[in-house]
Amino acid sequence: QRKVMDYFQTHYPELFIQSNDGNENKDYSISIKRAIDNDITLRAILYQKILAIQQKVVGFYRYKTSLEIIKKILTEDLTLD
Repeated sequence: QRKVMDYFQTHYPELFIQSNDGNENKDYSISIKRAIDNDITLRAILYQKILAIQQKVVGFYRYKTSLEIIKKILTEDLTLD
């Protein structure tokens, strides 16, 4: 997230300042979309972020699945006693 913010601060300072207004603004959203569409470097940074998030989601899913398996094994052991 910091990398994206730093990039916006350096390359799109007007948009960065507008982001702190707290007002929902259709023009602001359009400006952000236009910046992303026209800046290959920004798209690459965002793509890298998407890949990282996808890996985290997969990791959390595997962790959750492992916990469910362990819970099932422990529950079965308790019922056998």
